[in-house]
Amino acid sequence: MLEGFADLLFTVITEKKPSIIRVFVFKTQETCKMEVNIIEEQKSHKLAAVFADKSAAINAEKTLLKEGEFTADSINIIRPEDDTLSKKIEPESTGIYQTLIKSHLWLGLAGIATGVILAGFLISVGPLYFQASPITTVLALAFFGMLAGMMLAGVVSIRPDHDLMINKTTEASQKRHWTLIVHVKNRDALSRAKDLLQHRALSLSETL
Repeated sequence: MLEGFADLLFTVITEKKPSIIRVFVFKTQETCKMEVNIIEEQKSHKLAAVFADKSAAINAEKTLLKEGEFTADSINIIRPEDDTLSKKIEPESTGIYQTLIKSHLWLGLAGIATGVILAGFLISVGPLYFQASPITTVLALAFFGMLAGMMLAGVVSIRPDHDLMINKTTEASQKRHWTLIVHVKNRDALSRAKDLLQHRALSLSETL
């Protein structure tokens, strides 16, 4: 992948303008056909259900195991003032770290590819300034595309959708409530858990 991009950049710098457009478009389209999963967490979707006491939380867990066919390792119970709260909410620390690295790498490259495509278009049919400075156009747009990709990777890595759930769980623990955390692989399983718990819990919060 990186060697291909190096060859591409060398071609851009050395070849004439018509070749720049053809090589960029061909190479980028070839790259875009690849499917890369940048989320390395095995169970990245989460549901938090708050209960008034331990008995209600345990009964809800039994319901998930029996009626929802969930497994015990996908469910964590957070008790009041739980010292392991963070670990129970985000148990896949290795997966989160891998997501951080992988998302920045691939989204950065995707940003570069997008910048390259836009540069090729502007060089081909855009204002004379872009046509007169093809190398500058390519490098500038590739750079800004990379920055945009990195910023998007930051959003993916930080997972701001988790903040609301973490805050509610922390608040519930401080109020002496019990919280059931369900970790699932997809939205279908998340919806199934939500259907089973929404009439039993005091409140529900979920991640995207």
